[in-house]
Amino acid sequence: MFKRILIAIDETKLAERVVDVAASLATELAADVAIVHVIDESRAYILDLAVLDEVLISNLRSDGVAALDSAYRRMPADLSVQRKLVQGDPSEMIITTAENWQADLIVLGNDSRGRLAHFLLGSTADSVIRRAPCPVVTVRGGGKAADDQPTAHAVAGV
Repeated sequence: MFKRILIAIDETKLAERVVDVAASLATELAADVAIVHVIDESRAYILDLAVLDEVLISNLRSDGVAALDSAYRRMPADLSVQRKLVQGDPSEMIITTAENWQADLIVLGNDSRGRLAHFLLGSTADSVIRRAPCPVVTVRGGGKAADDQPTAHAVAGV
């Protein structure tokens, strides 16, 4: 059923749990894996000048490569794994990467902020869930459940 699993990661501790959950799924399903990290351009945007700070972009790119390398090292050796570093809006780029790579499943973290924070700020996970071309599994972080073992929430895709 799921033969191509896209794992979306960032630089947080939650990314390790996301990779572990996705690696378990990929192993059980004998699926190919692509790990994507998005360089969020908004973090390097200089509002007064209306330009991107190239030094910050370069630093974010280095951080992204390090995150991809760390995730890659967590994957079982017998899986086929690709690394993808893309730049843009995180939710948009995750969806685009899933479409271009023809992913059957997306696995990403959900920071479990409160409802008010999601309403005011939005969430990459929420945006991906609403617009994904395939089913999405979110891995929750924080709280007691996170200290025990990974908790995944499957969300039906389009």
